[in-house]
Amino acid sequence: MAGLELFHTRARANEGVRLPLYAPDGSPTEHWLQVRHVWSDAFQEANDVAVAEVSEAVLAAQGDPAKIAAAKREAQIKLWTALVAAWSFDDPCTPENVAAWLREAPQIGKVLDKFAADSKRFFGNDSTSSTAGSSQSES
Repeated sequence: MAGLELFHTRARANEGVRLPLYAPDGSPTEHWLQVRHVWSDAFQEANDVAVAEVSEAVLAAQGDPAKIAAAKREAQIKLWTALVAAWSFDDPCTPENVAAWLREAPQIGKVLDKFAADSKRFFGNDSTSSTAGSSQSES
């Protein structure tokens, strides 16, 4: 692959990669998330909307730091939600369910941030949906 296709990332970014989930104590679980890359259509759209919403909220807050912080926190939840394409839980993987879960499990959001921006994991030669995300070799 030496032509334009070499740089195509959209399909893989939208498909996502499986991320195994660990309990807060670090023990493995049977659960996983299918995580989109930050270059995915869903994340890019969510990012554009979040920037606009935070800008509006800052203007409306008239300098109230609590309102500004709340708007930023809500925008972050929306961005994390856009990264989750599927999950192993019994509840349907809807944006509402994902957002509600991430509000109660904010530690997962930090993992999503790092994982979704790891281009090598998504686009490296050995990346696959079923095995990528299982590697413990991250630094």
